[in-house]
Amino acid sequence: MAISVQALTKKLNLETIDLSKLDETRGLYFVNKILIEAKKVELIGCVFYRCIVVGGGFEQPNITVIDCKAVAEITIKVLCEVHKRNLAFLRHLDLSDEDLQNANLQNANLQSVKLLYANLQGANLQGAQLKQVVLIDTNLQGADLQGADLQGANLEGANLEGANLQSANLNDANLVDANLQGANLKDATLYSANLQRAKLQDANLQGANLRRALLYFTNLNYANLKHANLLDVEIARVRGLDTAIFSKTIVEGWAELCLPQNLAPNAAYIIKPNANLQGADLKDVNLNGAELQGANLQFANLQGAELQGANLHLANLQGAELQESKLLLAELQGANLEGANLEGADLHGARYNKFTKGLTEEQKVVMIETSEDDSEDDFDY
Repeated sequence: MAISVQALTKKLNLETIDLSKLDETRGLYFVNKILIEAKKVELIGCVFYRCIVVGGGFEQPNITVIDCKAVAEITIKVLCEVHKRNLAFLRHLDLSDEDLQNANLQNANLQSVKLLYANLQGANLQGAQLKQVVLIDTNLQGADLQGADLQGANLEGANLEGANLQSANLNDANLVDANLQGANLKDATLYSANLQRAKLQDANLQGANLRRALLYFTNLNYANLKHANLLDVEIARVRGLDTAIFSKTIVEGWAELCLPQNLAPNAAYIIKPNANLQGADLKDVNLNGAELQGANLQFANLQGAELQGANLHLANLQGAELQESKLLLAELQGANLEGANLEGADLHGARYNKFTKGLTEEQKVVMIETSEDDSEDDFDY
């Protein structure tokens, strides 16, 4: 059951003050108050913090107003907007079924708040903290969730049509049956997200990280997957792969069976042993643990790439751009790194052997030399 205005006012410990009944109203400090009759008195020098003025009065000169709001009446939406960043007040609220349409909740801290069936259509939730929030069947159509933290959130059946989720954190989120048609998910992270039966028609997933996401019966008709990371994705009966837009999309084994056969060159970078990725643009890509033994990565752009524990045994990395890359514990036995740029790269614990080429003595200090019996005849550069 949705919380009432009275209950929320009590929970927030908000006192209502009739300013017309005060003997002196100048130079006062008001915190977390509901104020009425403000227009009838002089408020010179007053400071208002997280206050709500009913009927106006904040237009007076020489006053300080911080996180306040002037309204015609008190509503749940007004209370949430004023106290959106005060977790001590909002923690564990049940705002299910509430009408929060077009609410300004930018940077709000709504962790642990229940919002199932709530109407947040068109709401401003940029940068909001919504980690593990329950948003089942919530209406977020056209909402602005850019940069919001939705890690572990339950968005099952939620309506996110046309929503802006650019750079949002949706790791481990439950998006089963969610409507994401036309949503902007550019550069969003959806690591291990559950997208079963989700509708992603016309969605912008450019640069999105979908690694280990679950895509069963998902609709990707005309979705933009340029530069998206689809490594380790669990996929079955996905619709729309023949119309989805691929360009430098990072995929692996399943791609050869599921991707359209008429893709243009470099439409998909297939991560697998012995892959030909010469000149590939893999900047800042997460390739931790990737199986790239024997791969051709000559002149590839791997700046800032995550390659922790990656198997690059016998890989050709000649002339590769590896600045600021993370190669911790990577397998580099027999790899050719001649001419590669390793400035700022983290090589701690990476393994090499006598056949690894292109490493300096200084770089080897933090690495581990192995003595496995490799034959130089195995190499073909």
